[in-house]
Amino acid sequence: MISERTIRRAQAGTLILAGVVAGLYWFGYRSLSLRARELDGPVAEAQKRLVAMARTQAQVRSLATPVLLEAAGQMRRAAEQLLQAGQDVARRVVWDDTTQQRLSQEFQLLEFDRQRFLTMADLRARAASAGVTVADAVWVHYPDYDPNLAPPSLHWALLATAQQALLAALHCRVGVISNLTVLPTLTYAGGESGELLWHHFRIQLELAGPAPALERFLRLLPWRPEDGPAGDGAPVEGKTQSFFVDRILMKNVSANPDVTALDVVISAFCPHPQARPEP
Repeated sequence: MISERTIRRAQAGTLILAGVVAGLYWFGYRSLSLRARELDGPVAEAQKRLVAMARTQAQVRSLATPVLLEAAGQMRRAAEQLLQAGQDVARRVVWDDTTQQRLSQEFQLLEFDRQRFLTMADLRARAASAGVTVADAVWVHYPDYDPNLAPPSLHWALLATAQQALLAALHCRVGVISNLTVLPTLTYAGGESGELLWHHFRIQLELAGPAPALERFLRLLPWRPEDGPAGDGAPVEGKTQSFFVDRILMKNVSANPDVTALDVVISAFCPHPQARPEP
């Protein structure tokens, strides 16, 4: 038979245990529950706003999986088109056989100086025949040897760029070629290795003459013999390269309204020269 003392002890233990449980609930679980509810409030509110936004705004609806897949397909097609465009441009900036051969060979300064002199003499004769005035500043700034241009064989492409740009201007019989400036060459690398890929030549020309002649000149800059007849039907003798217009400024000369001044920066691109292997 259980004694009264044992029963009282059991009752006291039960009361103590109940107190402990109540304390844990009140000071532990309840406090944590209230804290969790406080933290859940902003999250629940943000979720409500996101759902409402998804129902009303097209930008958020575009996050749906089918829309994302279609966007990825469009980006792949755009990348393919961009790659094709780059290949088309690369084909247009291929240099003529003579220049390509010089680019792949060891640079000879004496030969460069000789060709520089010959091209200047030819341009002077063509200018006199076309009745175009060429200022002395053009010959002073005509491409010369630059120790900072590397590899040195790039001088051949730079020389051809200036020569052919002037040939186009003389062909169009612009009135005056007042200045030529060789701007610093830009170099572009690709890939993580930083391998050199392209060199960007820039020639600034300052011209003046009748507006139709200057317009023909601008139209002939991208022309190559492979493109067929030139704008006026006559090919530009000696021009083989396609040029791009970097920037342009045309304005009327106040002293003579029939004369238009043209300031244009012409761009040409050259792949990084690859040395020809020894036989």
